[in-house]
Amino acid sequence: MSNLITKRWAKYVARKSKWGIALDFLFVIALLLLIIPQSRTSITGFIIRNTLFQPRETKEVIYLPESQLQWSMLSQHGDTITLKELQGKVLFINLWATWCPPCVAEMPSIAKLHEQWKDNVMFLLINDEDPDKVSRFMSERGLNLPVYRPIGTTPELLNSESIPATFIVTPNHRIVLRKIGAADWNGRRIHKILSKYTKANVNGEQ
Repeated sequence: MSNLITKRWAKYVARKSKWGIALDFLFVIALLLLIIPQSRTSITGFIIRNTLFQPRETKEVIYLPESQLQWSMLSQHGDTITLKELQGKVLFINLWATWCPPCVAEMPSIAKLHEQWKDNVMFLLINDEDPDKVSRFMSERGLNLPVYRPIGTTPELLNSESIPATFIVTPNHRIVLRKIGAADWNGRRIHKILSKYTKANVNGEQ
């Protein structure tokens, strides 16, 4: 048995360059990591994060109706707010989960956007998982983002069967951006959209 393995190894090495052997080993390691549940989300998130693009402002004219503004959310500090109470603010709403690789992949760009726009934009990261689990997730990744737990049914215009789902809503409740799937949220295009509706001038990353 050992002789057979030795012969096959020698044959493999003879047909492969050192670079080719290295790539094969990296592929095997990546495959093993994907099999391990604890590392699967991180590895997949890394791959997705390096292929993200910036979404565009929608050309459709869609407004949240008055009936959907009563949607309420519970903050990490136990405070309850409704969309109606946030009238007059630009909203960045993101539906996500800790187990979702695309959600994890886009989180760093959301964190950078939040750091620059938190004084002008209301960020609502909506997650219905156990609050302690979400807090651990944020702490382990060094993220400081405002997470809210939804109360009741999510408004139809903000609902999505897939996550992440992100919406930018103007002070008069118009949905000017709707993105299903991961994106790069810290680019020039997004900063331009936020500047347009907040009338603020914040220098974002290109």
